[in-house]
Amino acid sequence: MKNLVNKEEIDTFGKALRYYRQQNEDLTISDITDYMGWRKAYLMDIEKGRVSPPDITNIMKLCKILKIEDELFMIRLASKERNKLTIDIPEGNPEYLKTAMMLVARATNLNDETLKNIQNMMGGEVEGVTEVNKGT
Repeated sequence: MKNLVNKEEIDTFGKALRYYRQQNEDLTISDITDYMGWRKAYLMDIEKGRVSPPDITNIMKLCKILKIEDELFMIRLASKERNKLTIDIPEGNPEYLKTAMMLVARATNLNDETLKNIQNMMGGEVEGVTEVNKGT
């Protein structure tokens, strides 16, 4: 429903969050913060860039309440600002955690060819991801 944002003008998570919040005129700030379990000041701090964007679980919750269809856009903005990507590891299978930790531990030492091989082995591309922004 809410995919009207000009992605070239919105370059921070906070700006995008504010834009989408303002598009949902039927939701008050209290509605959002109550749903998220946050203080109003925290939401305002995120929008103004005074604190880091939330983790991926909370980004998904925000996308749900604000009816944001392009969750990957929001995740990319948050990841760019934090210069990291937070993921949830499924419980019950220790191999997920082991594999994720191995990739993270070695990621900075992998050359482009090895990274491409890993991407190909894992299915190539992630839907909606055409480029990855490095934190600046």
